[in-house]
Amino acid sequence: MKIRTATAEDIAEVVKTSISRGIERESLPPAVYFEWAVEHDGVVLAVGGMQLLRPTTGLIWFDWAAAALAHKKTMYKMLGEWIGCCAKAHDLRRLMAVVECDFKEAVRTVEHLGFKLEATLPMFFGEEPGYLYTMLISKEVSQWQG
Repeated sequence: MKIRTATAEDIAEVVKTSISRGIERESLPPAVYFEWAVEHDGVVLAVGGMQLLRPTTGLIWFDWAAAALAHKKTMYKMLGEWIGCCAKAHDLRRLMAVVECDFKEAVRTVEHLGFKLEATLPMFFGEEPGYLYTMLISKEVSQWQG
């Protein structure tokens, strides 16, 4: 299993078999991204990215294909490592993720990664609300603790 820079084709492939409602390229903010894809035996299992909102704040997003469910433990580990690398490389102090309120698997994933529920955002996903999760990273922490 490897993690690499994502392509538009990777994102389109995951959209076809997304375990959530799926992402659409047009719905992603146009700001600075660090996009990635997880691939195993030529199959793209997940895509994601991070948008820098402020010099010390990043908003992450990710979407898993159905095939990723057979590799949950490794997927959690790789996602945690990627988040840690982004946080360290960009000297981030705050990471945020927004998930669909009724998508229990996504809620479990961000909580497993160490994010804490901060707020409910009405009509974040069109007519549907989203949960805002955050992770605060202490400046004194020299190594990722994810």
